[in-house]
Amino acid sequence: MLLGSSRGRRQTRVRSGSWSALVGSVTLMVTACPRPDATAPRRETNPPPTVAPIPDPPPNATGPELYAMQCATCHGPAGTGGVAPILAGWARGETAFLDAVETRMPVGRPEACDRACAKTIFDALDTIAPVVESTCANAETRFAPRRIRLLTRHELRRTVAALAPTTACGTHRFTFQGARGSTVIVAGSFNGWAATEAEGGWPMTWSELRGAFVLERVLADGAHTYKLVVDGTWLEDPNASERAPDGFGGFNSQITIDCTNAPAAEDPYRGLPAEIRPDHFPFDDHADSAVVTPVHVTEHFNATAALAARVVDRLDDWITCAPSDACANTFVERFGARAFRRPLSTEEIERFAALIRGAETFEAGVADAVRVMLASPRFLYRTELGQADGDDFALDAYEVASALAYFLWSSPPDEALLAHAADGTLLDPAVRRAEANRMLDDPRAEVSLGRFATAWLGAERVMTVDKQPATYGDFSPEVRASMLASTRRFFTDVALDSDGDLDTLLTADFGFQDATLAAFHGRDFDGEQVARPAAGVLAHGSVLASYGHSDQTSPILRGKLVRERILCQAFGVPPPDAGGVPNVDPNATTRERFAQHSENPRCHACHRYLDEVGFAFETFDTVGRPRTEENGHPIDTTGALEDVEAFGDGTATDFADLEGLAQALAASDRVATCFTTQVWRYQTGQTNEDADACTIAAIADRFRANGRNVRDLLLDIVADDAFVRRRAP
Repeated sequence: MLLGSSRGRRQTRVRSGSWSALVGSVTLMVTACPRPDATAPRRETNPPPTVAPIPDPPPNATGPELYAMQCATCHGPAGTGGVAPILAGWARGETAFLDAVETRMPVGRPEACDRACAKTIFDALDTIAPVVESTCANAETRFAPRRIRLLTRHELRRTVAALAPTTACGTHRFTFQGARGSTVIVAGSFNGWAATEAEGGWPMTWSELRGAFVLERVLADGAHTYKLVVDGTWLEDPNASERAPDGFGGFNSQITIDCTNAPAAEDPYRGLPAEIRPDHFPFDDHADSAVVTPVHVTEHFNATAALAARVVDRLDDWITCAPSDACANTFVERFGARAFRRPLSTEEIERFAALIRGAETFEAGVADAVRVMLASPRFLYRTELGQADGDDFALDAYEVASALAYFLWSSPPDEALLAHAADGTLLDPAVRRAEANRMLDDPRAEVSLGRFATAWLGAERVMTVDKQPATYGDFSPEVRASMLASTRRFFTDVALDSDGDLDTLLTADFGFQDATLAAFHGRDFDGEQVARPAAGVLAHGSVLASYGHSDQTSPILRGKLVRERILCQAFGVPPPDAGGVPNVDPNATTRERFAQHSENPRCHACHRYLDEVGFAFETFDTVGRPRTEENGHPIDTTGALEDVEAFGDGTATDFADLEGLAQALAASDRVATCFTTQVWRYQTGQTNEDADACTIAAIADRFRANGRNVRDLLLDIVADDAFVRRRAP
């Protein structure tokens, strides 16, 4: 059941409107009330029961039995609330309770509990829902469980990019087998033929590993002529494959670079299965869903061959020593510490170095050792196990370094983080905050937080969502990618470079474009920043197109975006008879086709929370282009945002359009709590339960106290004790 909503003013306007019944394959015409979440403080520590269709009550059911069957899912097993208001200590009188149940409860099936049924529940309410006080005032922080966490595909790609980067097109390695102690300079058309380092020549350095002078440079497209200046003498490069006359009767060495059609670097993890995202968890890093299958094992092992070849090709990045037993140990110690994100034990160094020493060549042994290390669970997982410390567990400094790096960068720790881990200072909250501040100024944070934003909003779907080619033929892969990049750029600009305000994310009147996106909207490209409706991310093409059908908009999907992603108000699964997408009436607006949802009580119980919110987006078509009319009719975007803080709280804020809806959301405390919840989910890799409510509420309180600044929220999470402590599962 869901009590507490006051509908008098709204009902009059709903009946006078003309909506219609576009339902869609994911229509939320549910037979039970929405599933609760844990963004509001609650007493119970177990998650509520899974939402199921409300059955008819059995004959002679008792009040507690009826409550458990029809009310507990939304109001909580003890009446302490959830997505529905608190019933504990009900003070509005019997008549108000009976009226609400008889006319509206349970959500989706008010006929399942008549007035006599409501009376039975009311008489038992004092024993079901005793008076309770706030449960968070003296609550202890509930830490995330200790666990190991499998790296996601994105984290893997970022990790191997740091360990085994691809060689950029145009990169050329100069090698010269000269006498150690000589001075060797590369002089050519690319540096003005400078014969000395002081004049701008490129010095080559001696490599003990290769027994030769080596220099690596990235060259522009075209033909480049050069010579080597060895101890002052100009020589052709004996390793050059091309030469050209030098104009003096001799020859220059030559390199020709052509990257115009260079293929993209092959993704070693392209065959890995996609991550599982449980209901109401929009990110890829859900720890409990990351199960390794035989496909994972095969793909991981296959990937190690290409990655090992990259490492061998750039072996100078790791060692400069001549091949030897000691050099094998040096390589393992250095590479292993970065691959495992912690120093290796003496036993581990010996085990991997033995692979190098036992191979036919040093390079082949390195490749073997790298393949084994990159196929190891110590590489593929990051640990959050810690050591016992009282009733909980304290992460060690290297685990903290990884937690920081993958949270803010989706990448492994850099040298600075590992140095703070080595001396233990990373366990100091002030040092963590300072390091996090440094990391947020690094371009790696833009990549990670941009992906967080599009996952939070579900905007990634813009890359794959179907649109009718006949109508939206110019909605190309390039346009889709530009839309996604625009949303990521906007989020990171606000969060990291601008005012950092959550309200700005929702109400900003600017955005970013490239030439592709400007052309799609029929604008001249006169700069990256562009004026937009004052609705922030809600008016982004990536969001609008992701929540639309192939040939028409979907107010239901767009309303669901607001309720589930921005307010964390979760809905149950639609019933089998929810219906499908009706034929488009060329003489009707989308709003007119939704009339059934206000006329049918079974539909209206849930669609009251979705449809009007979705109508606010109707001035944008299904690919995000603005419009002022539909089928020759003006578009009506008016509505009311009901029960924004909790389902059934009785509030309703009128809005005229999408900008008004954005303003209403920006004024909501629940939006701040929900955003905090989404960041908490992303950082911990888990779906929040009732027992996590007070922990999240405390973080959200600090977020609001700091002016809802996103950067400060990230810094507070990192500095909090919960970031470095774990509980037993």
